[in-house]
Amino acid sequence: MVPSRIDETRALEASSVREARAFEGSTLIALLVYWISSLVVACAVFFGVDFVGRDRNKVHEPDRNLISHFSNWDGPDYARIATEGYDYSLDLPSRSVFFPAYPMLGRALVWATGLPVTTALLIVAHLFLAACFVLFCRYCRERLGGDADWALLAFAFWPMTLFFRMTYTESMFVFLGVLAIWGIRRRWHPLAIAAIVGAATGTRSVGVALLAPWALYVWRRSSSWQRALVLGAALFPLAIWGLAAFAAYQHFTFGDALAFAKAQDTYRMRERIELGEKAVKLLILEPIWATYVPTSDAWWGTVWGEPETDLLFSLRFWNPVYFLAAVGLILTGWRKKWLDGYELLLSAGLLLIPYITRGYDFGMGSHARFAAVCFPMYLVMGRLIAVLPGTWRFLVFALCVFFLVVFTALYSVHYPVF
Repeated sequence: MVPSRIDETRALEASSVREARAFEGSTLIALLVYWISSLVVACAVFFGVDFVGRDRNKVHEPDRNLISHFSNWDGPDYARIATEGYDYSLDLPSRSVFFPAYPMLGRALVWATGLPVTTALLIVAHLFLAACFVLFCRYCRERLGGDADWALLAFAFWPMTLFFRMTYTESMFVFLGVLAIWGIRRRWHPLAIAAIVGAATGTRSVGVALLAPWALYVWRRSSSWQRALVLGAALFPLAIWGLAAFAAYQHFTFGDALAFAKAQDTYRMRERIELGEKAVKLLILEPIWATYVPTSDAWWGTVWGEPETDLLFSLRFWNPVYFLAAVGLILTGWRKKWLDGYELLLSAGLLLIPYITRGYDFGMGSHARFAAVCFPMYLVMGRLIAVLPGTWRFLVFALCVFFLVVFTALYSVHYPVF
């Protein structure tokens, strides 16, 4: 009996050593891919500042410091939230539409270090992104085995992940999303998953998409539907704590708990229409095909009344393409049974919520960015890339890097990359 116990102890120790080495190896690979891909983005920003802005003269503030070029469009709003707080208006664009978790962490870092707010926000974004790479690498290896590295590379160089490296909420949100699904697969207690989901609901409005896989997890873990309902009801307030806290803040500050939703109406590129008419247009996918109709008010060739002629470099043109690519990848994962029920539910929410709420009003604007947080699609990409011949793999990644550089350079000098 004693030798048997010794053998078991040695086997457990050897297994622990192997797991530790595997973790160290995957962590190093993940951080290396994070560093290389982020270096590509940084070089694209330098290129944009030195050449694109100078040649096209479309920079709003040509004398800005370099870090500020990582913070355009929504970035300054997060900085103002961190320093000045929120404002609210139903007539003009206001900061009440931006969720608080990310800017509040930036504010905490400013308080702790004295760093400029934009620098602090950029550091927060990259800390979450680096952590996300490490976690996603582990997640991919568990889900895909030998194809995991291709999924990680797809995640690293997909063009719209440029926003993960800017002062945006994407990196924080994706980290929380991967962590929640990782926890579900590791069978963590539903209370822990609920706390993570709740944090995500305070990061982006689509954080509520995580409620669906969490609810499915509670259902599957429960011995009966009655126990599932009781546990779900008990933990639901925790699962939306971020959103609930934000709504409570806006209620006491502005007298309207739904200020974040109502103020979205001021961010639009198309004329208002009746709800029923909008529903019909969404069902027939009008926001997608109207982007390519010159007589439509959603036509890609006009951005806020200004003509756009560079089709290849217009994100307004490519938004529906990236969105449909994400939908196609998720459908492929569903058809081939590469994605599980949790990943499919999450993906459906992450793609449908922005389409239903903003697809028409914003003329599919920003939907390429919205779709980029749908991380299960990178699992499908990894499997598809793995079966390609070497030359085709090279061409796929070369094309991704090309557009990653192009759109980053344009974003850095305030072109309408949204």
